[in-house]
Amino acid sequence: MNTEKFIDACRKQKLIDLYDVALGYIMDEIPQDDLDKHNLMIMTIDLLADTLYEEKKFSKAESLAITLKECQPDLYNDTIFSLLPELLYYNLFRNETSKLELYLEELSLNADEDFLLFVHILDVFDAYGKYDIVKKNVSNLIKNNTSIDKKEIKILKSYLSSIPVKIKDPNLIAIRKDFVEYCYKYNISVITAENISDALFDFIESESNKEKKSNLINEDAFRQYIYRLLDIEFLDTFEYAASVLWGAVYIIDLMQAKNYITAEDAEINRNIICRTKAFLLVNIPWDAYWRLRFIHTWKKPLSISEEEFANESYLFNHTLPLRPKDVIGASIFSIFGEKGKNISYYQYLEAEQKLFEENLKEELNEEFGANKKKDSMFPYFNYLSGESENEIRPEPLDENE
Repeated sequence: MNTEKFIDACRKQKLIDLYDVALGYIMDEIPQDDLDKHNLMIMTIDLLADTLYEEKKFSKAESLAITLKECQPDLYNDTIFSLLPELLYYNLFRNETSKLELYLEELSLNADEDFLLFVHILDVFDAYGKYDIVKKNVSNLIKNNTSIDKKEIKILKSYLSSIPVKIKDPNLIAIRKDFVEYCYKYNISVITAENISDALFDFIESESNKEKKSNLINEDAFRQYIYRLLDIEFLDTFEYAASVLWGAVYIIDLMQAKNYITAEDAEINRNIICRTKAFLLVNIPWDAYWRLRFIHTWKKPLSISEEEFANESYLFNHTLPLRPKDVIGASIFSIFGEKGKNISYYQYLEAEQKLFEENLKEELNEEFGANKKKDSMFPYFNYLSGESENEIRPEPLDENE
């Protein structure tokens, strides 16, 4: 198939139907001297990968990546951060270690293309307890990659040794040390434990938390802090915010056990964390809860019941088949199902869903005008692009054109 015919197919068909066309095309030789056509291929592969992942067609996405790597290595390198991150999350979910090592090594060869996302992926690996893979990969990257700068090397080295603390409160410094040891019993790695404690203690010492009414956390300020960690404009990094939020429960349990805070204050802070969990789950893609499965590779916190831990694990595991179109316009209670009723933050979901809709309506009115009709974007109308399906997919050509 020549380039012109492929471009024509791109314009006439839906992206999901382009899969076989794309595979056939990239197995042929693509002219390397036409930059416009090469850039068009990059855009098409990026959009096709997004569509395959929206539809949860992981095996097809993997075949696309393999074919590109074998037949069009330059194009593969240019699209690797569209193709591989979601495959890594999926294989972490399935615990496919051999594929994890292979794909992470492939990404590391191009780490400078999207270093922040690469670092986030390392954090997710560690949250799943895959530190050995992280250590091996980071060591090789520091030794062999010449394209990353000194600042990036310093970040990578933090995966190989404990980073200095920036906490001022001596009590919190002591808790941090205790927490890292405490987490070992709960199958939480040193790096993930440090990430959790450093993020939470950074918040506790922040200006925004100074008006706290409880011993540790001001609820409104904490909500805003978690929202910032979500990095809502780049929705493939919400695992970090979730690790801090769910990890905060372990910190509160430890602080109560060590008598750093009273049982009463511990309960106040647990309730704030609980309500904030509902806030986070309403504000991330509902079909992507499966990417939080790492939380249940950790052992159950003392203050969470066996029933809640098991039901939450069921929720995160069984949302894998869901697609964006399955949740658009749905109630969040339909995502949680019957088992969700036994999860503590279930009681806060209705209020959070209502608040989410109100905030979204405000944002849409501000962007499009109160009187301009716009399809509902609730809960995440094509969250990967921020635009409607028809707006990101080419319209068929008019026969008369």
